[in-house]
Amino acid sequence: MDQNFASSNFKTIDPLNLEKYLEGVTFPATQDDIMLAVRGNDAPQEVVEQMEEMLRSGNFNDLEQFYNEMAGAYDDGEATGSNEEE
Repeated sequence: MDQNFASSNFKTIDPLNLEKYLEGVTFPATQDDIMLAVRGNDAPQEVVEQMEEMLRSGNFNDLEQFYNEMAGAYDDGEATGSNEEE
């Protein structure tokens, strides 16, 4: 397991590694564009799986929107797999 991915949530992904995983993504980008880059940039499987679960929107106009989506998923409890509201 990647040492910078200590547990299953977005805020534990090292920002420098996240930047590396997103290398080559140009915005606007689709969820598929982002995931293709993440996989192609050798993100650990744990990061790939988490991002797949957390990305709710299919399109991102810019990097800020992407980060907001990821942070929103974390705040909603999706990062830990918690679904207390259901």
